[in-house]
Amino acid sequence: MTIYKFAKLSFLEKKQLVETKAIFLDNYMDSQSLINTYFFDGFFVEVVMNLSMGAIIEIIPFLHGYKIDKKNINDYLKMAC
Repeated sequence: MTIYKFAKLSFLEKKQLVETKAIFLDNYMDSQSLINTYFFDGFFVEVVMNLSMGAIIEIIPFLHGYKIDKKNINDYLKMAC
């Protein structure tokens, strides 16, 4: 699946794919959210959970950029393959 096809899926379809097929890489927290990072079919996915609600509020696919620490990207890719 391409990142573009993933982006067009419904929220529930994205959630199901991440839960069943994606590889968990890392997570971090900010003041209101827990952010889990996954690798899926050649791209990364951030799943943002609101801590006060205890619910997923966003599922964001991305290829590269500020969302992932560039010095660790090769380590993440090695883990995923």
